[in-house]
Amino acid sequence: HSVLHNALDQAVRWRLISYNPSANLELPKVHREEIRPLTKEESRKFLEATKKYRLGVFFEVMLATGLRLQEVMGLQWQDIDLRKGVIKVRHSLVRTKAGWNLRPPKTARGRRSVPIPPQTVKALREWKKRQAEDRMKAGDLWQGESNPTDGFVFTTMTGDPLERRNISNRTFAPIMKKAELVETLPPKKPDEEPRYKSICSPRDLRHTCATLALEAGVNPKVVSERL
Repeated sequence: HSVLHNALDQAVRWRLISYNPSANLELPKVHREEIRPLTKEESRKFLEATKKYRLGVFFEVMLATGLRLQEVMGLQWQDIDLRKGVIKVRHSLVRTKAGWNLRPPKTARGRRSVPIPPQTVKALREWKKRQAEDRMKAGDLWQGESNPTDGFVFTTMTGDPLERRNISNRTFAPIMKKAELVETLPPKKPDEEPRYKSICSPRDLRHTCATLALEAGVNPKVVSERL
């Protein structure tokens, strides 16, 4: 509507039409999903459930740092200092028609250093060992960087970058069900099994991180800079 409205305004200025027919339309209301951060107890249950899944640490990092999903997808080992417990956010990983693309943050403030809690540092160390095992098992099928320190932190078992849809559907959803953080939906047909819906989405982990930090007394400016 916005593009068409501007085009028709130009047509009026050029006197191709006498008035803009899109000016007085009743536009449909935009539906925005409500943000639903996890509570402290729900977060505990979620973190416990992440330990049961190969890529559970991916979402532990999201919850612990407040990074966006695509920022975590784009993390490389050279971005993480496990000794100091710090992540340097330098880019996001997105899929385009041309393939994978590492994009820098849109603003200078998007480039930031984020502290990692000790328990998440430990989980990342264990994940690094597991990824090395995956690399050895894959052998010539490994698609990642030849130098492990240059590769992505989170990959498939053959070193490929993670697909956003797959990581959400195949890891996040099962974790939420394991943690019993789901709503039961009625089956579409009488003979079908009940369906489940997570009480929040992956992006709500970012808001959960901020909410828990504020509840713990962290300065709002510090929380804002982290996000």
